[in-house]
Amino acid sequence: MEKEESTTKYEIRQTDLKKELTKLKKKVPYSIIVFVCFGIALVMLIEGKLYKYIGGNYNIIFVISVFLVSIVSIYMLTITFKINKLNKEIKSLGEKMYNKMKLHDLKDE
Repeated sequence: MEKEESTTKYEIRQTDLKKELTKLKKKVPYSIIVFVCFGIALVMLIEGKLYKYIGGNYNIIFVISVFLVSIVSIYMLTITFKINKLNKEIKSLGEKMYNKMKLHDLKDE
């Protein structure tokens, strides 16, 4: 009885983690679009101020695109680490459930 309750707890936790994982994966493309829009707005807003320090328009676009690419790559790395962490936790919960059910079935026989 106790093992069945712990198995259901593991199962509930696993489904919650799977839902969180799908939400996280669905959120990624929208976040990247927001970063790109932010970069375009940044170019428009501070173009005049950066022109004095950086030089030409191409240099401004280059600096802002490098900044944008670095932010997006850092974001993608953190999201990848979070996804991998969630996948490992889901897998470990599945293994725990399997082992509990396996031991429960062996004791019944």
